Amino acid sequence: MTVKPLLTLLLAGLAAMPAPAVAQVPARDDYAWHFPVEVTQAGEYQVVDIPLAVYRSAHDASLRDLGIYNGVGQAVPRIIERPGDDAEVLESLTPLGVIPLYGEVAESQRRLNVLMQLDEPGTTLQFRSVVPEPTEPGQQLQALIVDLREHEERISGLAFTWSGAADGFIGTVIVEQGDDLADWRPLARGTLAELAFEEARIEENRVGVDGPIGDYLRVTWRDMPAGWRPATITAIRHDRGPAAERDWLELEPREAGEDGREFTFDAGGYLPVDRLELVLPGGNGVVRAAVYAREGSEGPWRHVHEGVFYRVNTSGTVLQSGAGAIVPSRADHWRVRVLSGQVNGAPVLRLGWRPERLLFLAQGDGPFTLATGRARDQGEQFPQQRLLGDNALFSMLGQAGEPSLAVLGARQAGAGEIALAAEPDWSWKTVLVWIGLFAAVGIVGYLVLSLLRESDATKVSDT
Repeated sequence: MTVKPLLTLLLAGLAAMPAPAVAQVPARDDYAWHFPVEVTQAGEYQVVDIPLAVYRSAHDASLRDLGIYNGVGQAVPRIIERPGDDAEVLESLTPLGVIPLYGEVAESQRRLNVLMQLDEPGTTLQFRSVVPEPTEPGQQLQALIVDLREHEERISGLAFTWSGAADGFIGTVIVEQGDDLADWRPLARGTLAELAFEEARIEENRVGVDGPIGDYLRVTWRDMPAGWRPATITAIRHDRGPAAERDWLELEPREAGEDGREFTFDAGGYLPVDRLELVLPGGNGVVRAAVYAREGSEGPWRHVHEGVFYRVNTSGTVLQSGAGAIVPSRADHWRVRVLSGQVNGAPVLRLGWRPERLLFLAQGDGPFTLATGRARDQGEQFPQQRLLGDNALFSMLGQAGEPSLAVLGARQAGAGEIALAAEPDWSWKTVLVWIGLFAAVGIVGYLVLSLLRESDATKVSDT
């Protein structure tokens, strides 16, 4: 018998066993919040994505106070599966040949069409990687034709270089595609920009492309300054795995500093954030800001990111800084400190994270319940994690196949807020332990004294 059938039999056997009655594991109703688990597919090995509501319900930052209970209230084995690293993105750049269209675009294209008809077998179109200067004085560059006939690999974007914009600019590029030089279809539209602000420099030189592409591209532009002209166009190709999906949360400041340059945000839960974006209010603005995070309302602030954030609106074209990667930070409180630049109002902080997954063994009958939110789990060394979080077990079960998908329902009240209160230092459990220790010491002392008295009495009688 091969390994996989053996693992399958083991999995079925484990699921058929009753859940262990571990006295150290708290009861389901000891936790503040409950989430019903809907098993949508038959299977003893289940998985559920952890939503924002669970992060906001757990008391422990690492979700170690999270358990799964079956229909009779017995806790079952479960683990938290952290997402792996993002797939490595390999980027390649290939210069593209172009033909400039000067003067009237229609007339220039008519001449190109004539050349294309003569291209078989004798005439060859001269596509160049650098846009040449006009052959006649006063000619205005109106468009570029890009040749993609020898580029069979799919491209994901175009990168531009330019000249003639010493004072900075922001404008729009329109990209069309076609299989000949007569009929054009819309393909993409993007913003090119080059701006300077104090010590910050903003440059946007890429336009994303999606979907199949024809043999030729036609590139035009608008809202560019006088003298601006493209110099080169480069194809961008990405060799990567599937894009990682992220959940996003938008937060408005909970409080602002007196100087209007510091803002504090409350996420309401310990989110494993690895992306963030600062959305500036109003029309135009460029700031350099530092971002800090911490766990709880009294922990130390940790510096997690510093960068330039901007929002520029020119003639209806908006250029805005996007989401940036940060050191993964599991925190519920966030602070933004503006180091330079001016913020005209309260910014919005967007947090992004890859959801973790909960895997559990469906021992016993349903319905199953996810329970979380208990402060005393920490003092008890997190029994859910310590007694039921066997990673080796789930690693072995993973070799038997993929788990079945389960879905969480809406949050319901369990023990409520009382479960989130930390156990006081003078709890009855602690008092009873100390009483027992003192009683034991007293009994031992009494026995020792009794033995000493008996020994003295024996010595006296012997004399």
